[in-house]
Amino acid sequence: MKLAIVGSSKMKYQQCVGELQKIINEEKPDMIVSGGAEGVDSHAVLVAKLNEIKTNVFQPKTKDWEGYKDRNLEIIKECDRLYNIVIKSQTDDQYCYHHNTKQHERSGGCWTEIKAREQGKIVKTIEVL
Repeated sequence: MKLAIVGSSKMKYQQCVGELQKIINEEKPDMIVSGGAEGVDSHAVLVAKLNEIKTNVFQPKTKDWEGYKDRNLEIIKECDRLYNIVIKSQTDDQYCYHHNTKQHERSGGCWTEIKAREQGKIVKTIEVL
């Protein structure tokens, strides 16, 4: 099973390593698919390698929205399931317009999650502090 893990580029390794290991233990993927960005994407690749799981990292061809959007669509196409790991909101001024919520910060992973769901993929959002 090919598992995509995306999420906040602001996420620190210590914030998400426990969740990443838990996901890997529960899902037992054959491959981790990622976008190679800072934060969750890179941390997921590192944890996969520590668990001797293959990785497939899609880098954007350009560093603009079109490049990121195309990269995210490639991730969706490649995966069977997708996890989006985001930072739980600490203040009232943080807002994710993708999900229309103040529960967590906005992330490109949220856009990717929504598009994956539209394409019939199994998706899950995990909020961490």
